[in-house]
Amino acid sequence: MLKSALQSLALLALLSACKADVTLLEKTINEYNYVRLKPASNLYVPGNLVYRENYDPEDGKPNSTFLGKLCNDKYSTDLYDTPPQSSPSESTELSNKLAGSFSIESDALTKIFGLHATAAVSKTVNVTLSDVSIEAYALDDLQLIRSNLRPVCRGILDRNIKVKKNAYQIQKTLTATVNFVFKFDTDASASAKAKAIAELGKVGVVVENANRTEVSGTALVYGVNWQNLVDGA
Repeated sequence: MLKSALQSLALLALLSACKADVTLLEKTINEYNYVRLKPASNLYVPGNLVYRENYDPEDGKPNSTFLGKLCNDKYSTDLYDTPPQSSPSESTELSNKLAGSFSIESDALTKIFGLHATAAVSKTVNVTLSDVSIEAYALDDLQLIRSNLRPVCRGILDRNIKVKKNAYQIQKTLTATVNFVFKFDTDASASAKAKAIAELGKVGVVVENANRTEVSGTALVYGVNWQNLVDGA
């Protein structure tokens, strides 16, 4: 009995230490009704009018998606002078589930973070997620943004609603700061490493030394909650 209890405690301690395991990242994001953004990005804010790339009409509730913007911010969200609201309670709850440090495999670099060139040359990777935050607009805010669109933006939105049936407006964003520490495979070519460094530069400031490459933390959007403008969902 004592041995069984000690084993249970050891397992509980292991699970607690691994709370930010990358295999749970997408599951946690989806459980809170967010769609994981592929790749994480700093391009999107609440209120943005977007479409799904590689859109499958049969996939009404995707776990993850590639997005594109229908309108430039200056013709849509920038015309609305009320900023989105933050949600400290939801941010804290999600931070307790997602924040932490963990090691990941190269396939997770591609799937979760969209770092294809980096995955090709990485030997070991450690990731730290922190500063999880939520920002959102109410439904009336979203409608006010849509009512104040510039004519060209309005035309594009109407076409995507009526013809392409592929138009969404971001209501909430889940943002986190990420820090990567990489050790590259010693057999990787100089050109392959250069491609990885260039790719990493797009998600943060790269710091290199003889033993490792580190990307300093950058706030990126990992999940979005949207309003489907085609069916009003």
